[in-house]
Amino acid sequence: MALAERIVMKEKKHNLVIVSRGPAFIVILVLPFLILSDRWISNGAWRFQIWGILPMAVGILIWVWSAWQLSHEGVFPMDEQGRPGVLVVSGPFQFTRNPLYVAVLVILAGEAILFESVALGVYVFLMWRVFRSNIRAEEPELREKFGAAYEEFWRTVPRWIGPRRGRHENTG
Repeated sequence: MALAERIVMKEKKHNLVIVSRGPAFIVILVLPFLILSDRWISNGAWRFQIWGILPMAVGILIWVWSAWQLSHEGVFPMDEQGRPGVLVVSGPFQFTRNPLYVAVLVILAGEAILFESVALGVYVFLMWRVFRSNIRAEEPELREKFGAAYEEFWRTVPRWIGPRRGRHENTG
């Protein structure tokens, strides 16, 4: 039996939920644009930086794919503690245990490149530290809630991005 088949713990719901307000909106859009408030116009005109647009587009695609996958697997709505009732291991979750965090960091990195902003680069690093701390706090809860299924997921899928099979260390 496949890992995904063993993990589904409740009826699937097919409601696509993409967060457009709250913490993600603030982290991805509000704070970066506040950091860049003096850089809206550079020498009288915007400079189009394709190398910033590409990671932003990839990050948005990862974010939408992740939200769709969570919705498809029946994660929404969350339980009373705001935790999912289903461990999702398909879609982008087969490449990283935290695709939403990865998506946000990729979007922010794209913004830093787009606006050629060292301040945003520092912000990306700081957000990575915050996300890493959050993930480390969440992992014991997930291990307790999902048991052996989460242990297998933890052992085979990297925390961030990397090779899927044969991974025995999950640092970073």
